[in-house]
Amino acid sequence: MREFNFVLQPKRSPMLKFCVLMLWIVSLVLIEGCSDQLDYRVGVVTRSVSGKMKVSGNLTDVQPIILVRKYNRTLIESSTGYLYRVSAEIVYPQSGMYTVDMAAEVDRVELMFLGRYHTPVSYQFKRTLGVREYIYNVRLQKDPGWRESYFLLIKPILAEYIVEQRFRMSPSDQLFLGQWMDKTEDTFEKAAVKQ
Repeated sequence: MREFNFVLQPKRSPMLKFCVLMLWIVSLVLIEGCSDQLDYRVGVVTRSVSGKMKVSGNLTDVQPIILVRKYNRTLIESSTGYLYRVSAEIVYPQSGMYTVDMAAEVDRVELMFLGRYHTPVSYQFKRTLGVREYIYNVRLQKDPGWRESYFLLIKPILAEYIVEQRFRMSPSDQLFLGQWMDKTEDTFEKAAVKQ
């Protein structure tokens, strides 16, 4: 004779499910954000990243830019997860304000904030359920070893964006990066001649 053991699961009422959902939504609305630099707006899913970019010094000399690397999800899945097509673009802050749109196929974005004579800052944002927009305010700090940082860290990264076709960067953005690098290296040459 067979013996059956039944495990009784408590039946959750629709009212309990509704209360849990409302508690989750209220907690999202009441929480201010993660820090004074990072905040968010509640929504269905992440659609953009915006904020303010602050630099010390004259904006025309610093010429701040934001390198955006977008990871576009494809339909191809491997054993480690989905494959991504990477694209890149440059965002030019207007009066220090910027907005980076996340299209429906973009799963995450990496932002690299650059300015001449300043230490670069990088941050990554993932598409998140319940967050409509991330607000990230960044302040670039002066870099006392700007020349060394430029030649050892920044120049190889920027050259890769210009040369590599996999980033699908527009020709105008590639041209701008080349000119930005030329102008930076010209300032180094002028400083060396003065000494």
